[in-house]
Amino acid sequence: MTEPTPRLVVTGLHKRFGGLVAVKALDFSLYPGEILGLIGPNGSGKSTVMQMIMGVVPPTSGHIMLEGTDIAGKPTYEIAREGVGIVFQHSRPLRLQTVLENILLGLLPDRLSRLRPPQGTVERARAIDGECGLGEVLDRMPATLPCADLRPMELAKAIARDPRVVLIDEPFAGLTRAEVEDFSALIRRFRDQGRAVMLVDHNVKSIASLADRVLALYLGEKIAEGTPETVMANETVRRVYLG
Repeated sequence: MTEPTPRLVVTGLHKRFGGLVAVKALDFSLYPGEILGLIGPNGSGKSTVMQMIMGVVPPTSGHIMLEGTDIAGKPTYEIAREGVGIVFQHSRPLRLQTVLENILLGLLPDRLSRLRPPQGTVERARAIDGECGLGEVLDRMPATLPCADLRPMELAKAIARDPRVVLIDEPFAGLTRAEVEDFSALIRRFRDQGRAVMLVDHNVKSIASLADRVLALYLGEKIAEGTPETVMANETVRRVYLG
């Protein structure tokens, strides 16, 4: 059986802030149709890894290969064009626009030479809203929505650009148990469509129950990687994460 080709390959990723090493010599791969959980206590470097992939901060050294193209150090807008989407922990909607209009923004051309929206843009935005369970709130303003709707709206905004890789920071922050189950089902659905998904969280048990593989960080270094069961059984992980 042929091994799947990784969609994202990170090698030797290193980030230094002055005298502080936030991420050290990190290697990992992310495959299409997979959910990878990147876990770690606060200060472990997991958010820095996500920010380097998305171009929010440049790596000090290392490579981030997206299907053969090195995106390390590129501006965020170029990385987004290459096919990486991100869902931040805190919602960042356009507050004077409806949910539908927020999704539409991701579907509009981003080049001055193509200002006219493609035919069917509104219909596509409505379809994305429906996929994300937002059909009943698409004409509402974001400020009127509960957290349970804001999280799917941010995911819908990212999906609007049809990314090959989706990064989701603290996916379950502020959600009830029932809302966590609903959002988990939504993430699985996008995984099953062939997208490569990386979840970044310090909640080890929530991520382990959803991820296909887990990568555990501590003080910027990888301490374990594998199936959720393997990582959760790792002695170092149990000592650092579970006490």
